[in-house]
Amino acid sequence: MLGYAIRSASCVSTTPAIFGKNVNTCSRGLAFHWPREYFGSMKTKTSVTLSADLVAAVDRLAGRGGSRSAVVERALRAFFRARERAALNARELATLNRHAAELNAEAADVLTFQTLPDLA
Repeated sequence: MLGYAIRSASCVSTTPAIFGKNVNTCSRGLAFHWPREYFGSMKTKTSVTLSADLVAAVDRLAGRGGSRSAVVERALRAFFRARERAALNARELATLNRHAAELNAEAADVLTFQTLPDLA
């Protein structure tokens, strides 16, 4: 993977050349970007209390020697992706509804230009 390094009196950083939303700056104002994948691999240990039936379900999904953490992480990522997708769909639907009359009038206008083929 290609990468680049930024060096100054107060910082040295080598990062892959994949630019994400994560930006850090050195004291001289030089900007460098940390890829999203970098932060996705950093783990924070936490404690969560779950009911016994959920723990059993997580254990079944993890399988023998599997990781509960991996199952919970995948489930949470899917949950948040679904929420983001639902929010996007709601915004798009609101936009369509705001412009529905205009879009319907345009569609009706286009239909007036269409002709039926000659069947004779």
